[in-house]
Amino acid sequence: MSFLAILNQVFRDLRLALRLFRRNPVFTAIAIATLALGIGANTAVFSIVNAVMFRPLPYRAPSQLGFFWEGRPGWVSDSKIFASYRDLREWQTHSRQLESLAGYTWAVVDSVLTGSGEPHSITAIPVTTNLFGVLGVNAQYGRTFLASDEAEDCTIVLSHRFWQNELGSDASRLGSMLQINGAGCRIVGVMPASFSLHPAGADLWMLADRESFVVTHPDLHILAIVGRLAAGATLSAAAQELSALRQGMEAHAPDSMRGLVVNPYELHEELAWLTGRNLRSGLLLLLGVVGFVLLMACLNIANLVLEFASRRRQEFAIRAALGCSRWRLGRQMVTETLLLALLGGLLGAGLAAACLSAFRAARPVALPGSAVVALDYRVLLFTLLITGFSGVLFGIFPAIQVTRSGMANALRQGTRGTPSRAHRSLEGLLVIGQVSLCLVLLVGASLLIQSAIRMAKAPLGIRGDHVLLFTLALPQSSAAGSAKPSTELFDEAVARVRALPGVLDVAYGSGDPLAIAGVNAVNIEGMPQSLQDDVCFTPVSGNYLKTLGVPLLQGRAFEPGDSPTSPAVAVVNRAFVRRYLQNENPIGKRIQREHPRGPWLSIIGVAEDTRKRDALHEMAYLTPPQVYVLAAQQPPQWAAFAARTSGDPMSLAPSVRHALAAVNSSWVPQKVASIEERLDEITAAARLRARLLGAFAALGLLLAVIGIYGLVAQTVTDRRHEIGIRLALGAQRLEILKLVLGQGTQFVAIGAAFGAVAALALGRLMDSFLFGIQASDPAVVVTGTAVLALSAALAMWVPAVRSSKVDPATVLRDS
Repeated sequence: MSFLAILNQVFRDLRLALRLFRRNPVFTAIAIATLALGIGANTAVFSIVNAVMFRPLPYRAPSQLGFFWEGRPGWVSDSKIFASYRDLREWQTHSRQLESLAGYTWAVVDSVLTGSGEPHSITAIPVTTNLFGVLGVNAQYGRTFLASDEAEDCTIVLSHRFWQNELGSDASRLGSMLQINGAGCRIVGVMPASFSLHPAGADLWMLADRESFVVTHPDLHILAIVGRLAAGATLSAAAQELSALRQGMEAHAPDSMRGLVVNPYELHEELAWLTGRNLRSGLLLLLGVVGFVLLMACLNIANLVLEFASRRRQEFAIRAALGCSRWRLGRQMVTETLLLALLGGLLGAGLAAACLSAFRAARPVALPGSAVVALDYRVLLFTLLITGFSGVLFGIFPAIQVTRSGMANALRQGTRGTPSRAHRSLEGLLVIGQVSLCLVLLVGASLLIQSAIRMAKAPLGIRGDHVLLFTLALPQSSAAGSAKPSTELFDEAVARVRALPGVLDVAYGSGDPLAIAGVNAVNIEGMPQSLQDDVCFTPVSGNYLKTLGVPLLQGRAFEPGDSPTSPAVAVVNRAFVRRYLQNENPIGKRIQREHPRGPWLSIIGVAEDTRKRDALHEMAYLTPPQVYVLAAQQPPQWAAFAARTSGDPMSLAPSVRHALAAVNSSWVPQKVASIEERLDEITAAARLRARLLGAFAALGLLLAVIGIYGLVAQTVTDRRHEIGIRLALGAQRLEILKLVLGQGTQFVAIGAAFGAVAALALGRLMDSFLFGIQASDPAVVVTGTAVLALSAALAMWVPAVRSSKVDPATVLRDS
């Protein structure tokens, strides 16, 4: 057969399908809309997956780049520790597996830009000289850093966004100075708009010169390491080499940082992990969920097409009698279903584009800066594949059923024929599949919703209501010792803020109350030295525990008599006593921070535990051993303030800014937020996943209900004659009701049983998304089954009641 003949047959099939769709607009609209929802959801989610996981990074040969963390042996998956500048210099000098290495850090307080309008906070990232060279990215204007810049006082490269927003895209500003943290920094370049590195949204990159704290504290573990592989090298071989090199430097490492190994990570994957600990796995979960929804939609449409084909049995029989082959009939059915899928795919792509536009505007979840969410060729190819898959999936069963049906029998029965047992069994199997998938979605949604709620309501050991948080860093002149000591400046800030109307109390500490900071090893007098680097040493003001509402369990809190000249004291938490003192009475015992070695501290009190955000795991809080030391005795260089208010804490943010400006004109509060807002940020990803999965589960439940309703309603229609005869022979209407409900209930029960087993099996894949609940919690499965059963009962009730009201005389007369 020639190509033109084949093409002509295809056009004839398409014309026939279009005429059929025009004559049945309700069926066509329902099928296309159902497909559009399933395909649109899959396309939208895959667009985000593609942006995060598959779109190449905007660097030269990104597959040759790796991220290198230090970690403790045996804790490879749970331990990620920054490297030190000393480590980096050693690796740069002796590594042969890596062509080049660079380091940078985001473990810093935001900087303050002055001399350009009102002083305001910016994100300035310290980097080593060759970072941009390792990544293989050049500046769009000017240049990146050179080795000669290390002799300068301060050199910066701007992000394209900062250059546009702050400098008005003025290229003449290259070579000029910006005032950052009270110091002049020379602009040498502007990066392209497409360039981004974690953290996304960085305003500028600042060279770690000879005066930088990165260089002046070479043993401080604060650098993230990026490396480019040499020809023929692998990430694992490079990591083994770096680990060996580090072992040769153990003499320079603090005791708590000895015995570390180097673990490699593919850069693409690690940038996603840094953005969100469960970002990649969460996107894959959502992709699987929308895949389930699309599968349910296909099963639903398969049932619709099957019923539609059953009403055309006489048509097919006549066409067969006139010489049409079974292959020709099957091809026509496949053409119709593929055309439905194509129309649904086109509408779904439009829905996906609209959803992605709304996603880009709302940005409900953080993505890596390099992630560009768009309908590129990969997404369009994915849409085409799932459209074709959907058409084949929901069209293959009706096509087989049509080609196997008894044509002669259909001609004899005319329009009164009833579907065969195989036909009914196939419909039942499709409904069983929908019910099973629906229960899996319901259980998964319930687990995520309960996890998000429990995490948001988890007790943290502090009173989080009506508390405003903000951070302050010492002005550079103060840090250099040419101004007041830090505690005097911070205490003056406390006095200014406390004097504001509506402020009840103000305190500060060197660590965010919701995050782990100041981790160190501890020495305990009279006990073996501890090499566990897990104790949080936090300098705080005297009223810190009282302001945050942390209960004191034993001993006393800090008092006015505890001064810089009095014996050094500390308050520890219950976790410290449990871990290091085996629950002995801690009062009077002396402890010491290991690195850098601090003074001996006498324990004067025990406070209740406070839970902190786990930096490595999204759905977890930690309760680390905590040592509170008096800020007056160990002054910090920056502080996180907590102001307890009588009303809305955020309404006082402008007043706080003005009060602090009165202390120092360049002092700008950073990371201003209430504790409630901070907790919302921590649980944002969990809440978004719960909402999305809940919405998809609701859509799946709707599809299952429609499928169950359609099955029972069609059963009533097909058995109307039988029901009339039963009633005429004396059957009670309640018996008819039970008969109709029994068949639907059987399919629902079988589907629920398969769904429960699948939910328990697949639930194990969700452990990293859960908080305070087990994936195998039987109550969740029972609740999901109950919701599904109730919905199914409602779906079956209407057609079942209609069947019990059949008039036997009318049915027999019609027959």
